[in-house]
Amino acid sequence: MGSEEPATVLVVDDDDDIRAFVRAILESDGHAVLEAATGVQALGHLQLHRPDLVLLDVMMPNMDGFAVTQAIKRQRGPFVPVILLTAVDDPASRARGISAGADEVIGKPVHPFELRLRVRAMLRIGRLASELHQANRRLKLLAHTDELTRVRNRRGLRSLLLREFHRAQRYGAPLSLLAFDIDRFKSVNDRFGHATGDQVLRVVARALKDALRQVDVVGRTGGEEFVVVAPETPLADAAKVAERLRAEVAAARVQTPSGVTLAVTISCGVATLDELLAFADAALYRAKALGRDRLELARTPDGPHLFDAREV
Repeated sequence: MGSEEPATVLVVDDDDDIRAFVRAILESDGHAVLEAATGVQALGHLQLHRPDLVLLDVMMPNMDGFAVTQAIKRQRGPFVPVILLTAVDDPASRARGISAGADEVIGKPVHPFELRLRVRAMLRIGRLASELHQANRRLKLLAHTDELTRVRNRRGLRSLLLREFHRAQRYGAPLSLLAFDIDRFKSVNDRFGHATGDQVLRVVARALKDALRQVDVVGRTGGEEFVVVAPETPLADAAKVAERLRAEVAAARVQTPSGVTLAVTISCGVATLDELLAFADAALYRAKALGRDRLELARTPDGPHLFDAREV
């Protein structure tokens, strides 16, 4: 009886003959086999190879199978099923194995049919657990991602901004927020339709992502509004980042279904730390009032910082 798919199995036993016996059975079913004679060797293999399944002897010197199982289950990463092999096959030993984190316990001597059956079952459980883990990751990503532009949505930005704000407060690091708004976006929808408007949003999002530094994160807060979180960035540097993003969007073009080529501009507002979003939005609205396609820095107690974007 073979398994559904070949897998990598780590066999851990201080008895060379038993390892050879188990290896022969597994390899006859097409599996790749790793071997370890001690618990320490087994944990080293796990760090390097991350097998699909571990077959683990209970009675080993220095570090027994129970301790190794506990160490495996404490490690971060994908789920790895563990089958314990025990010569003391009684209810108490089985209960101790399950309590240590083992997913199955098989008594020695092992019958080839039973070994194949249990290995197949555990590998199937492992694959289902992996699929579930990946599905949960995708759901988490979707919950924080704007469906149209594939950048973070408002919820994703809020969680990121809260984390970065606490980090900036703790370490005294600068943190800036850049707010962007697509100029005359309503007229694009009115003249060319919402499909073209959606394409404009995607082009702007892609241009912003392409021009970002590695530490920065962009998100869409709604409508035609975008925000960039810029950790470790004081106000003057944030202004340079904002100008680079503005220029990147200005260089982009959108082709409409009717053959018209659209140039897109954005207005920008920049603020650092305190009342980030409110300051950035206020600066954004001043940029619009002063003619669009420009950026404005947030006002400070010493007065406003105003200049044309091309002066940066």
